[in-house]
Amino acid sequence: MRATLWGGHQVDAFTDYYQARSAGLLSRSSWRRSGRIVPDNTVPAGIVVKKSGKVRKDVGAWVDPVLGEDGAYIICTDDWYPVFRKDQAIPKDTSTETEPISNKEEKEEEPRGKGSLMTQKASETPQIKGYSTTDHGSRTPSVNSVRAYVPEGLTLPDNCPVKEQIFWFLGLLYWKHLEQREPWEKPINLMYDFLKDNIPQWPEVWRWCDARFVERTAGYTPGDRSYGYWTALPYREQTHRLRTFEHKLLAKRQRTIERKHKSRPLLIHLRKQLDRLSVDMSEFEERFWTHPHRHYYEAHLRTILDGELRLTQDDFSGRVHTNVSNMYKPLRSLLRVDGERDTLGETDIKNSQPLFLGLAAKRKGVEDRSYLRLCEAGEIYDHLARRLGVLRESAKLEMVTFLYAKNGYRSTAKALFDREFPAMAAFVRQVKEKDHKRLARHMQEAERKFVLDTVCERLRRMRGDMFITTIHDALVARRVDCDLVVSVMKEEFARLGVHPRLEWRDVNEHSHM
Repeated sequence: MRATLWGGHQVDAFTDYYQARSAGLLSRSSWRRSGRIVPDNTVPAGIVVKKSGKVRKDVGAWVDPVLGEDGAYIICTDDWYPVFRKDQAIPKDTSTETEPISNKEEKEEEPRGKGSLMTQKASETPQIKGYSTTDHGSRTPSVNSVRAYVPEGLTLPDNCPVKEQIFWFLGLLYWKHLEQREPWEKPINLMYDFLKDNIPQWPEVWRWCDARFVERTAGYTPGDRSYGYWTALPYREQTHRLRTFEHKLLAKRQRTIERKHKSRPLLIHLRKQLDRLSVDMSEFEERFWTHPHRHYYEAHLRTILDGELRLTQDDFSGRVHTNVSNMYKPLRSLLRVDGERDTLGETDIKNSQPLFLGLAAKRKGVEDRSYLRLCEAGEIYDHLARRLGVLRESAKLEMVTFLYAKNGYRSTAKALFDREFPAMAAFVRQVKEKDHKRLARHMQEAERKFVLDTVCERLRRMRGDMFITTIHDALVARRVDCDLVVSVMKEEFARLGVHPRLEWRDVNEHSHM
């Protein structure tokens, strides 16, 4: 069977990997394990087809290999990966980096289907950068380069005046889905003011996007609920690739955001730690090949493989968000630091959210010792569960619900909390009196001040060479350093007058969730 790739290349199509291997063709990862590397711009000698489907001819460009035609339809492989001959795979010691692209060019990566992914470590992956060419022909990094994840095969009309801003908007939706851990088909709420501030010609961008590339929810509530946006079919289900383009205003906006999130030595330090990360994609292929969320997981990992590493600090409470904090728990065991296989450990503060609520109250002069004792023992949820006659998880859900709800909320769990912890209940009501969201901010600020401003800052000064990153109330470090992390946390908690249960666990504990 033959298939046609982008550019008109005719290649062999195999129904399974064993057929390809019998013909002497292997995947990139297989060649890499044998000590060879396939250059990025190499046209594959064949593809392994896992799934195919029909696409109407009138929908536009096709990003996947074409197997044939059937009347008004094109038969495409919508799940596939490339394979290569031995003469296409060069020894590692003779490999060279991909030449940088020139001004206003977009790097067109080799087409790959949903079943494939770059398996290099981040340090092995050529970084895509924008360049501007001077009169002398030399290349220097362009200050106007912008990177965004764009659906493969997306083409815009020549008369579209806001192409780059549409690419950026699609990339924004892609990142928001990953940050919020939402499936591609679920809308992402974005405020109009945010879009207008971040996209220079937003009204014109939306006029071009409306129903063509992006869909929007039917209505909104001024001052309360914004429109929800999500990428339209068929682009939503296509693999997104990182593209580089030139746009002065968008680049300026991104530099402003970057400076904001690198305003402190600690934030600069934490961002540099992300550069040490790589991903074991061989293990990913083995463990998640048939996983129902495999393609969504793959998207999270691709950001690290592409070197698209982000650290932002939200305005709500100052929490730090990174590629790692946005990552699903099962994927963390695939992370490697400095290319070493030593798995990571993650600290665990028992009853962390109720504990930080107690610390926030204590900072305001409200101290309920019976409440804090239960939090220190890690038994606040168990205590409520026994008193309510429900399971622990149900009691936890009830407590989270009434803490974050408006003051008018009523439930049996809330009434029990009011009776047993009157000082804490009064503090909660007072904080939420004008805005019920203030309590969540108080709790998250208490968490951030302890984990980020206190523990991480102390560790940075003690051991600047130690890898560390945060997942909100948890710290992630090498297993060999976890005892030190827990020891520092215990000392800092003791300074605040509390002694909670602290443990660390191997990230492999979540590897098969």
